[in-house]
Amino acid sequence: MKSSMKFAFVVLSLFLAVSVLSACSLRNQATPTTEQNPGLIYTAAAQTVAAQLTQAAVGTPVVFPSATAAQVQPSPTAQVVVVQPSATQIPTNTPVPPTPVPPTPTQVPVPCDRASFVKDVSYVDDSVIAPGTNFVKTWRLKNTGTCTWNSSYSLIFVSGDSMGAPASQQLTTATVAPGDSIDVSVNLVSPTTAKTYQGFFQLRNGSGVNFGIGLDAKSSFWVKVKVSTPPTPTFTATVQPTLTPTPSAALQYDLVAKGPDATWSTSSNPTLPWGDPSEDKLGMAVSANGEKMEDGYSYAKELVTLPVAVDSGYIRGVYPEYTVQAGDHFRTAIGLSANCSNIKYRYQLKYIESGTETLLGEWLKGCDRTLIFIDKDLSGLVGKAVNFVLIVSREPGNLTLNLTYWVFPRVEH
Repeated sequence: MKSSMKFAFVVLSLFLAVSVLSACSLRNQATPTTEQNPGLIYTAAAQTVAAQLTQAAVGTPVVFPSATAAQVQPSPTAQVVVVQPSATQIPTNTPVPPTPVPPTPTQVPVPCDRASFVKDVSYVDDSVIAPGTNFVKTWRLKNTGTCTWNSSYSLIFVSGDSMGAPASQQLTTATVAPGDSIDVSVNLVSPTTAKTYQGFFQLRNGSGVNFGIGLDAKSSFWVKVKVSTPPTPTFTATVQPTLTPTPSAALQYDLVAKGPDATWSTSSNPTLPWGDPSEDKLGMAVSANGEKMEDGYSYAKELVTLPVAVDSGYIRGVYPEYTVQAGDHFRTAIGLSANCSNIKYRYQLKYIESGTETLLGEWLKGCDRTLIFIDKDLSGLVGKAVNFVLIVSREPGNLTLNLTYWVFPRVEH
C-alpha cells in the first residue's frame, strides 16, 4: 500500500513539473525580450528618414511614424500626389529698371510773319453765285507771328482760279500787331461757265517774302464759289453811258423817288432823316441831279449816301415792300465823288423777305476814276414781296468824308 501511494505522488509531481515548463515556454515565445544594441537603433532611424525624403522627392506619399506605433501598415492603393510649382520669387537683390522719363518737347520758334484763318466774312465755301457777277470776297485773318503788319504788306494771288483778282494789292494802310485780326477783301468777278471755282491766296511782307497760315506759315487761304445760274449782262463803257431806262424797258420801281419813304439809319443813329443835314459827319441820304462823279461825268437821278464818320461806319436804307415781277432786273451804277481820295467803301444790295435778310450782291469800290455797273437778275424772287436794302460802309481806318453814289437805282424789265 505504501508503495502504491509513493508511486502516485511521484507521478503527480512529474505532471506538475511538465505543466510549469510548458507554460514558461509559451510565454517566452509570445513576448520575446531580446535585448537590442542602441547604435543599431540610431542607424535604422537615419535610414528610415533618408528613405522618406527620397520618396517625397519623387512624389510618393510620405507617412511619418507615430511616436507609439510599432509598425507602419502600407496603403492598399498607391496614390500619386502632384506637387504644383510655386510662383517664382524675384530675388530681393535684383535691380529695378528705372521709370522712363518722357522727352522734353522741342519748342518751335514763332516766325516773324504768320497768319491764321479766323472765318469767312463773306461768301463761305460753295456759295452759289451767278456768272459774270462782281463780288467781294472777305476773309478775317489773325496775325500769329511776332512782326507787325504795315502798309508794306500785300495780299497776293498764288494759284487756282483768279476770277479777276489782282496779282497783288496792298493789305492795309494801318498796322496789325501780333495777336490782332484784320478783314482782308478782294474784288472778284465770277466766270461765265457754270462750275465750281477756287482761288488760293497768301500774304507777302515788305521784303517780298510770301507767307500764309498754319504752324509753318506756308498754307494758303482760298475763295470757293459755285457758278450755276444763266449769265447776266455786263457793262463796258468807253463813253458816258445812258443810265435812264431804254424804251423797251419798263420802269417798275424807282429807288430815288422812293428814297424819302425808306427807313434810313447809320451805325450811330437808328433814325436818320432823309435829306441833307447841317452836319455831314452824322450821315446823309439825299437825291441829286447832275453832280459830277469820279469818272468825270454827271448824271440825272443820283442817290447820294454818306456813311457816318466813325471807324467802319455805315448808312443803311430799307425800302417799302415791292412784289417782284417776271423779267425784273435791279440796275444801277456805283461810284464816288469827283474829289475822292485813295479810300474804299463797301456797297451792298440785300432784300428782306418774311423777316429774313439776304445778300444779293456786294462790291468794294475805291477811287479809281471808273464806275461799277450793276445788273442783277431778280428771276429767283418772282412773286415774292420783298424790301430792298441799300448799304454803304467804310472800310476800317477810313474816316474821310467822301460822298458815295447810286446812279438811278431802279427795278425794270
